[in-house]
Amino acid sequence: DVVPGSESRPIAVSDEGHRFDFRSLAACAWGRPSEAFGPFYRDFDGVRQCPRLPGAPYHFMTRISALDARAGVMVKGGKVEVEYDIPPDAWYFSENGRRTMPFCVLLEAALQPCGWLASYIGCAANQSSDVRFRNLDGTGTLHRELGPEAGTLVTRVTNTGVSKAGPMIIVNFEVACLLDGEPVCACMMASGQVQGRTVETQAGLVADDLLAELHGRIAEDAARAGARDVQRRGVDGAVLRLGLDAGFARQPLADGFGEGEGGAGGAGALAPHRQLASFAKV
Repeated sequence: DVVPGSESRPIAVSDEGHRFDFRSLAACAWGRPSEAFGPFYRDFDGVRQCPRLPGAPYHFMTRISALDARAGVMVKGGKVEVEYDIPPDAWYFSENGRRTMPFCVLLEAALQPCGWLASYIGCAANQSSDVRFRNLDGTGTLHRELGPEAGTLVTRVTNTGVSKAGPMIIVNFEVACLLDGEPVCACMMASGQVQGRTVETQAGLVADDLLAELHGRIAEDAARAGARDVQRRGVDGAVLRLGLDAGFARQPLADGFGEGEGGAGGAGALAPHRQLASFAKV
């Protein structure tokens, strides 16, 4: 889906003549990696695996409008400008508690270009074994919300650092999202390109007593609730919702406890959970 009249917007082209249009970006999810990035990703057209962008309906990039980075060269300073044509009838407007773009969608629109740029500079192509992409940390500022008639969101990403620590490549980014030249959000983030074997052996976080208590209370609440729908409301009364028909079964969004009932600071606790539908692609 594209905004009417956007077909004439500029599209970046690599030195080899590869156009980074919507077809190229869709290939980042479902197609051959060489169709996404060009010939230097041809090794991944077979059995090798590389990091992928989410596919529809969670794909929030329409075209690469500008690119200043060298394909397959892992050095800092690379830049990319990505445009996302916001469909006025996008599913997330009707599924949200109010007709604005949910923050999780805006965050994806901001961070998906980071993953694209990391792949383009060769964080996967230059490795001898398959890697997995992980968001590590970051900070950001939200300046405004976006509605159905917003138009085209422009995301500008600069790679501010690349380093390698053992089996992990750390890539840092500076991100700015704009609408008609005005700021929507800005953030700094770090990602890790991790070898698959390393991910498989990660133990994860250790559950402390507070987390164990929360899990116990959730189990008791779920048993009492049975199959009934559960809705939680934010501080302004808006219903917390997520797209229930976009690859998920109709289950409660979250179980939570109010002010003074959970968390280390007594401010509350929220535990999202979701049952995947049989047709979901993950």
